[in-house]
Amino acid sequence: MQNRRPFHRLLRLTPGLLLICLHSPTGWADIDTQASDFALFIEHTDTEWAYPVVVRETTTTRLLAVWHESFGASLKGGLRLAYLDLSQASNPLPAAKNTTGYGLGFDLHAQLIARSSLQLGLLFAYDYQSTGGKSTDQAADVVWHTGQVGVDLILAPLARVSVLSGVSLTYIDGEQRVSGNLEQITPFNEDEPLGYYAGLSLKTDATGSIDVKWYGGSREGIEFAFRRQF
Repeated sequence: MQNRRPFHRLLRLTPGLLLICLHSPTGWADIDTQASDFALFIEHTDTEWAYPVVVRETTTTRLLAVWHESFGASLKGGLRLAYLDLSQASNPLPAAKNTTGYGLGFDLHAQLIARSSLQLGLLFAYDYQSTGGKSTDQAADVVWHTGQVGVDLILAPLARVSVLSGVSLTYIDGEQRVSGNLEQITPFNEDEPLGYYAGLSLKTDATGSIDVKWYGGSREGIEFAFRRQF
């Protein structure tokens, strides 16, 4: 993977949020599916972006904060805010090799099965992302829309340690916009839409958990999630 240093910078930004997620009163109870929750995701992944004549490996480090509210016993919606660090080592344009920016979006989670031994849910998520970079005589903006539909499976959701897995389809529609000594707009999209993951969730108490997921397919890498219900 390329450009690992931003991942360590993100880790240094998160201690206050982690204290919120991990600190809570003692005791244990089932998690309320209708509670509001806050989640902090730290991701470091590789994806393949298809340009008109080439496919480029794209390394993304993302710090994503999501606030969810329930709309009933089986439906939740979330607002998403992200910091992004993007790296394309094979990009021939200096301004576009390393860019930083933000993401805004929303998601919906519908619970299809809710049992003590198994939970099955349907996910839809949309994100708008924009990053920028500069060199001596160039400026580059990378702007893209991401839509995702997925199925999430949790085994033993009420146990202290749960098993996580899922599959998803991801659609990307974006442009690389370069100005300066070169004026150029280049479209790109996803090279492989199908993705999957496996992981574990450790409950820290009745309302908090820490998840770790390993991704393959459309993106490859690792994600940590810190959750707290309210």
